[in-house]
Amino acid sequence: MSVHDVATRSHPALAPLCKPDLRDTVLGRLCEVAHAVPTATALTADDQSVTYDQLLHRIYALARRITAVAPGTGRPIAVDGSSTVDAVTLMLAVIASGRALVPLDPALPETRRASIVEHAQAWRLDAGAIETAEYSSVPLPAVTGEHIAVIAFTSGSTGRPKGVMLSNRMCLTKAYEVSSTLGLSTRHRVGNALPVSFGAGLDTVLAGILSGAEVHCRDPRSARGESLTQWITRYELTTLHGSPLLVRAMCGAAPPGVVHAVPDNRIPSLQYVVTYGEALYGRDVTSFRSGTGCGATFVNWYATTETGAVARHKYGAEDAVPTGLLAAGTCPAGKLVDIIRADGTLARPGDIGQIRVTADCFADGYLDLPGRTDERFTTDSGRHRFLTGDLGRIDDHGLLQLVGRVDDRIREYAGSTEQSEESRTPVFVAADGGFSGGGFSEAGLAALANLLTDHPVYVLQTSGTARMCVRELRRRRPHGPYVVAGHAHGASIALEMAHILRAEGDVVERVILLDPPVHRRLLDRVPGLARVRSLVTLQSFTTLHPLLARHPLLTRHRPTAWDGPVTVLVTDGNTPNTDSWAAITTGELDVTQVAARRDRVL
Repeated sequence: MSVHDVATRSHPALAPLCKPDLRDTVLGRLCEVAHAVPTATALTADDQSVTYDQLLHRIYALARRITAVAPGTGRPIAVDGSSTVDAVTLMLAVIASGRALVPLDPALPETRRASIVEHAQAWRLDAGAIETAEYSSVPLPAVTGEHIAVIAFTSGSTGRPKGVMLSNRMCLTKAYEVSSTLGLSTRHRVGNALPVSFGAGLDTVLAGILSGAEVHCRDPRSARGESLTQWITRYELTTLHGSPLLVRAMCGAAPPGVVHAVPDNRIPSLQYVVTYGEALYGRDVTSFRSGTGCGATFVNWYATTETGAVARHKYGAEDAVPTGLLAAGTCPAGKLVDIIRADGTLARPGDIGQIRVTADCFADGYLDLPGRTDERFTTDSGRHRFLTGDLGRIDDHGLLQLVGRVDDRIREYAGSTEQSEESRTPVFVAADGGFSGGGFSEAGLAALANLLTDHPVYVLQTSGTARMCVRELRRRRPHGPYVVAGHAHGASIALEMAHILRAEGDVVERVILLDPPVHRRLLDRVPGLARVRSLVTLQSFTTLHPLLARHPLLTRHRPTAWDGPVTVLVTDGNTPNTDSWAAITTGELDVTQVAARRDRVL
């Protein structure tokens, strides 16, 4: 029998995490949990663990040291949010000290982290220095649920960081929404495969700890050694929290076309897989079940930093899974979702409009951005409303379906350099599926910005045409020179953008194509086409093969060749053969192959 058997493991009674009121605080609930289950494991990361009693004592000790080295209660404290026991403990200690925590993502360029610290007017806490500080004899300040616990910075649709102010009550509300949806308790082992510096990652940690569960943290961007499946199996995790990109990485070995209607449950401990931050597709669920043999229930979670959960939907092992983009689902109890037309009126069922959320508790607005706060946050009859900036509709089954963003704006990822932005040639990336679609992840974008330290990186949603993307590009940088890039299906958009920019009198220094969907192996598999060397030849060849001419791969957009410098980065499933890319360039061509899948190309 497993020492982690879900059915037999027990602890003294602990009241479930409930919907908080104005009196409740994060530290107050943690004390309640630690007193009920002091010897239970609270947190595990990098093979280090602490019990609830140890965690609470460490939090109090660090909080008193924070009070000693940073007296006063007004200034926020910024902490590098690594997925380690020490980092998570320090983050919780900042909240316990009565200060507002500003989590910093260690994967961001240092210039971006410094910008966040400056914007928040925060004191940046050095983890090493705090360990040697003296304890303060001053009691920790008494706070209420209205006290700001976290200032979470999010780039937003415009790319400019916004500090979202989250009270203790709001942090507890987010934790409660996760805990109540999954039924978390002392019997659960929560697998957090999200960076704890991200909003969803911190929410997951709080949901698990404040429910008395055993929380395991692993940052997928820096994890080495055992695979995710081995990690889940070793600790017999009951819930896995991550991005759809993570799910795709886990099922990479799934045989194509093989789908188990009811998996054989090769990971019996895993009950839920919860995905955040990106679009989840039906193929993600079926491929995961086929590749891992796991019958866990999928939970598609749609949330914002400002509101917490907006909608979620569960897909059990025996439920029919749609083939396309999965529905966001229904809102939690106590919340209301409306679809708002451009004129501010309510949309009819089925019509597309901006998603508005109504609830009793939201964020307290944006730090030092009163105009932006008033634009997005309103109050009606004592209830709070928030305009998400996302487009959606309510389908015939009453489920929220996400459509896109209200506007196709640019998201910025600035590299670490001392040069002014205006003096550097920008890189504009047409991302496959926008920010949350085809596997172009936040972590990948941050990695790209770190590589291109001499160039500011901007990412364009590709839900519109190339001309729409150029219009958004010019809002950020009216005149060239430019570097234009495209990921996967965004490559054709990037090529067309380059032609438009040149026709309008601007200079495009280089076009970069990140694994465009032109696969040599597709040509070789078609009878009679093994001799075809390029798409140009292939397009003329279709006049002899009418059936082939109607193939969807050839009836889609065919790019006009670019005569300037082109860099093509291809993955294992693609071809480095320069002849195969003759259709897209007649100028300088550099083709490089990397050992990665398309959704992991960065």
